[in-house]
Amino acid sequence: MANGGRPRVTSLAMGHYVKRLSEGANYGQAAAGSGFGERAFRKLRARDPEFAAMCAEAIERSSGMRFVHAGNKRKLQLQRNRRA
Repeated sequence: MANGGRPRVTSLAMGHYVKRLSEGANYGQAAAGSGFGERAFRKLRARDPEFAAMCAEAIERSSGMRFVHAGNKRKLQLQRNRRA
């Protein structure tokens, strides 16, 4: 824990993050499912160009829109994968 006592993002978490991105999750959803915050992965993408390239490739593989469970009492709604 060399970065202020915070655990480093593990390779397992990175793999899960990239997998979730390729499935159409946005950055926040992919990070939450990996057990780390979105900020940790944002910093990792900035620090590691290879990981950033893997994320970009996963985003390209993902579909444009998908159905998600809405928080407004509707069963499903369309969600765009990324904000430009």
